Amino acid sequence: MEKPSISVITPAYNMELYISETITSVLSQTFTDFEYLIINDGSTDNTLKIAKSFALQDSRIRIISQPNGGLAAACNTGVKNAQGEYISFVDADDMWNPNKLMVQLQQIQSLPKEFGAVFCWSELVDPKSKPIGRKQMPSVGAYNSFSLLKDNCPPGNRSCLLIRKQCFTEVGLFDEKISGADDFEMWLRITCNSQYPYFYGFSDVLAMYRVGEGRISSQKQKMLDRVEIILNKYTAKLTAKEKSIVYVKPTLQAFRVGDERALEWSRIAMASGWWNLGCSTEGRYFLLWSLLGKNRIRRVKQWLRKS
Repeated sequence: MEKPSISVITPAYNMELYISETITSVLSQTFTDFEYLIINDGSTDNTLKIAKSFALQDSRIRIISQPNGGLAAACNTGVKNAQGEYISFVDADDMWNPNKLMVQLQQIQSLPKEFGAVFCWSELVDPKSKPIGRKQMPSVGAYNSFSLLKDNCPPGNRSCLLIRKQCFTEVGLFDEKISGADDFEMWLRITCNSQYPYFYGFSDVLAMYRVGEGRISSQKQKMLDRVEIILNKYTAKLTAKEKSIVYVKPTLQAFRVGDERALEWSRIAMASGWWNLGCSTEGRYFLLWSLLGKNRIRRVKQWLRKS
């Protein structure tokens, strides 16, 4: 039996409300030479039952069940079992445009071999699958490790990529210790440590990214813990100017939740000078935050309690 061109991987944990839409969007692809690995990560609801009902109708579906280990662990199981030349993840509450695989395969095959992945724009939808009028629209073009860090891109959405499997062969699997930021760390690891130092972003809106309830502050602070690990690991080789620019977005995120790391990170961000910061929207926001003065963290916390 010939190996498929693409391995589609859906990590799934208790997603009975959404997984039917996700699977349907995959099986509706105009490009058909793919295998579909659904990783049941210890679900206790009807996720597995729903997945099995689809598998009975389409031989491309392969279900792998395992004890609950988290999103990164489920993705790793998918990668280890993938047979395709390319891998595309779609989370169990996200969906794809019918042309997603076809367009992205054409895109990556049109690029030089140094490009390890391509990613598209995504439309944000609510829990009822209705568009909320917003899109994730990263800049079009080539990204190296610096630009990925600077723009936090692709923006928290693994469902928008198509990746060469060889990337994982060269750099390993997702880091399960930083689940929640494991995908971002993986993209950086690929661009830094493989023969594929570039990703490419296209403006085609090919994925639908589901937005749930707003996250509480403590969850955001846990995410900052993971971001800090990534910053410490991947900014060491940047120039001083590049490093200061990279720290702008994390500093703003820390300001917004009243995390005291904002003070330390703001000093790093300011090292490039206000004239460089003023060249970007995020930089201008950062400068405004900085004008709050010495007690800015306390003031942010007070503002958050009132809002």
